[in-house]
Amino acid sequence: MWRTKHISQLDRSGPVGSVNPIKNAILLGLLSLLLLSLAACGQSKVEYADNEDVEIESINHKKDGDFLIVQAVLRNDDSDDVTRSVYRIEWYDESGFLLEKTSWRPILVKGGAPMPVRERSTIPGAVDYKLIISNDAS
Repeated sequence: MWRTKHISQLDRSGPVGSVNPIKNAILLGLLSLLLLSLAACGQSKVEYADNEDVEIESINHKKDGDFLIVQAVLRNDDSDDVTRSVYRIEWYDESGFLLEKTSWRPILVKGGAPMPVRERSTIPGAVDYKLIISNDAS
């Protein structure tokens, strides 16, 4: 024989049509954290102004007190060529405001050979950076 239940007696823990405010709050919180993480990762750390001959093999950074150190390894994929390039680093504070930028630094990247680059911010408070690579220092 079939038993009928009043709507208030239905089990709402199942997957179909379930409404669990605690689970929804947890999922909403996790989704918010994910979106914030993706937004923070949205700014690229490298910009190729007009030079795609030189590529970034690796790039890392670390805090040194109130200063930031960036270390990158550049590589020219063309094994027979020497690429004359320039680079600069822009340093940003926690709000995303530009604190300073280095002057253009010339660099020769021999074909197939790694070329390490290391810079330290000169103004305290830098928490982010952008490495810009170009053929032209203008």
